[in-house]
Amino acid sequence: MLSLDVKKPLYFRHIPKTAGSSVRVWLFNAFELEKLCQKGMVDQFFSDKHFSPERYSIYSAHCHGYMDDIIGRETIQCAVLRDPIIRTYSHWREICRSPYHPHHLRVSRQGYEEFVNDDCNDVFIRNFQARYLCPPRVRISVLASQMSDSDLDAFKMSMRLEELSMDWTEKEIYDHSSRALHEMLAVGTVGQLDSFFESLSYRFNVQNCPSTPRENVLSGGATESLSPASLIRLQNMTAVDRTIYERYAYLSGDI
Repeated sequence: MLSLDVKKPLYFRHIPKTAGSSVRVWLFNAFELEKLCQKGMVDQFFSDKHFSPERYSIYSAHCHGYMDDIIGRETIQCAVLRDPIIRTYSHWREICRSPYHPHHLRVSRQGYEEFVNDDCNDVFIRNFQARYLCPPRVRISVLASQMSDSDLDAFKMSMRLEELSMDWTEKEIYDHSSRALHEMLAVGTVGQLDSFFESLSYRFNVQNCPSTPRENVLSGGATESLSPASLIRLQNMTAVDRTIYERYAYLSGDI
């Protein structure tokens, strides 16, 4: 195990359904386990009244661009992108099988085609990855003060952050996400995780780089179950995601 000896903590900005489980396993194997914060959802940082950020130097969580404010320290960041059509399909399946998700009951009754065509699901689809890379829209402490313990237990804070990110225009989403990715220590794609982990290994001088885990990575089914009209709708809804994904997929040799 390697100790992450840097002045700024490492934050893997875990965009949902972008091989985050694989990244966490790799981080567990590469660095000292006690330095890696186990919290994966933004709600968990506020429901734990005894959370001490100074204990950790590695974070892997669904916290959008709010991690620096949550822990009170500037982080160095990395992220993984995924083909937006496949990511959306995986997100639908995740909501369907996750009873704790605020929209599970409604979405679990929908087939994939209905999910894509239901405007209520835009928040899970429309340039989701690029929106996740945008800067904060609110002070996270103010939002947290509006949440009860039961709200946090139900992950309503996570849902609210996703809803707030819908306020960006498409141009703002593109500009903000492009800037965020440019400033990151490393950016990878699901199809080329090896290159992403090799980059992190080089940056942190990880000896005997752990093998690439493939945890909970779904492939197939993303387009076969959609009509041509629904596929076109989905492509239009994820145009910015497609642009930023293909930029880094090309650099990593994923396409």
